[in-house]
Amino acid sequence: MMRRTILILAATVVMLALLILLAPACATSELSLRVGIITDMHLTRPEYFPERDDYLTKFVSRMNDWSPDFVIELGDAIEHGTAVDVLDKFEAIYSDLIPPRYYVLGNHELFGYVPKYGLNPDRGREVYLAHTNATACYYSFDHGDFHFIVLDTAEEIIGKTQMNWLRSDLASSHKKTFVFTHVPLDPIHPGDLQRTPPADDAAEARAALEEDGDVVAVFVGHRHVNYYSCINGIDYYTLDNTYVQPERAWAEDLPYTWSELYIFSDGSIWLEGFGSQVDLGVNPGSIARTQWLFARRQWLVVGVIAAGVLAGVAAIYLIARLKETD
Repeated sequence: MMRRTILILAATVVMLALLILLAPACATSELSLRVGIITDMHLTRPEYFPERDDYLTKFVSRMNDWSPDFVIELGDAIEHGTAVDVLDKFEAIYSDLIPPRYYVLGNHELFGYVPKYGLNPDRGREVYLAHTNATACYYSFDHGDFHFIVLDTAEEIIGKTQMNWLRSDLASSHKKTFVFTHVPLDPIHPGDLQRTPPADDAAEARAALEEDGDVVAVFVGHRHVNYYSCINGIDYYTLDNTYVQPERAWAEDLPYTWSELYIFSDGSIWLEGFGSQVDLGVNPGSIARTQWLFARRQWLVVGVIAAGVLAGVAAIYLIARLKETD
């Protein structure tokens, strides 16, 4: 009887270990990409907010340690586009990244404003491209099984030329697609105290994304808030700005903000926020998320379970021996 009990418990240990070890292989979705994101740094000259330079430096260091597939900043890297020295400073720090890096043009890069204030946005774009490693203001690229689109909404409009390019680019790819832009494409929401409107032709852009059928999500900055919305099957994520503002005292233990994005093979995502950025995700409890956790903890779990069962076996064996002695 005792021998049978021990054999059953030992078989249970082996079965549990096999289940835990094989669980990742049975999962339907795997972690495909990791992406570092930062937005709205608003770097300026040293006499104003010098700590913001330090935030970017720390972010670059974190990304080099984490080693994502690529890093992207979502615009407003500097406060005023006229400060070319600040743009040069931003590029000098950002270029220390080891992973590939990408750029999104913000309204502040166009001299801090838009044409209605009497400034020349074309000149702003020339300066931006000349002083950063960005090669275009709107573009697309592929990474693995995914397609990524970067839009230029710095003038709070996409415009006819870029809209035609967007439709053409969407038609050219049948991969799951993610969009990065600065000014949002989703409507004003209750959490935005500044009531920041979307791009003027945002509805037309959303229609193009919806008609394509491959677009999964859109990531934006500009509003300096956390927000998520889903419109006709596409997820829209508004990410918080880099520096912690006074009203966000709860985040002072980590005074700057960034995001680490996990993209799974089925297109689901998990965005882990730091500082005042909250965690966001389409389905953070999905099999893909479970698989990722298993991959990191499976041996620890096996060890704990095995130790517990073996301790039980030992206890049963000792009790049996004591009874035989009596």
